[in-house]
Amino acid sequence: MSVTELSGLSLSEIHGVKFNQHFVPTENYLSGREKELKPYNDLWEIIHKGSYPELYDIDRDWQEYYSSYVSTYRDTTNEGKDYKFNIFYYRGKDKNASGENEIDLVIEEDGYLYPIEIKMTGNPKANMGATNPVLDKIKEKGRGMGVILCLIDKKTYLRENLVALPIEYV
Repeated sequence: MSVTELSGLSLSEIHGVKFNQHFVPTENYLSGREKELKPYNDLWEIIHKGSYPELYDIDRDWQEYYSSYVSTYRDTTNEGKDYKFNIFYYRGKDKNASGENEIDLVIEEDGYLYPIEIKMTGNPKANMGATNPVLDKIKEKGRGMGVILCLIDKKTYLRENLVALPIEYV
């Protein structure tokens, strides 16, 4: 006898999206993903309750679940092969001596660092990526496109090197 635990289907699989690359916010990724964007209208219900029955009886904070979902999804996505990429969290006083700065996720791939902020807003601002330049201090790495992953309805460039994306891009 053996016991096998199967992970759930991703939203891309559920909605029949054939695009199957791990999320790294390059122009190639964004343009390829745009060809198969589908709205995930029930995203909050899926994140909030998922396949955990006990969550149906307990009130939870949406922001906590949204951030946790995106982080977990990023940690486990792998294009169906044994592929590992580096994901970090940044916290420091590099830009502001009076308080800490942070970047929710930093994806390292092919010599570039991609800063990712996760926000519960449909109206992102460029200053949400204000900490991103601290990554420029890492001389052996370049800084790639920064992302504000949020509730916006379409891809929107906030600066040349900062884009706001809806969750469907992940």
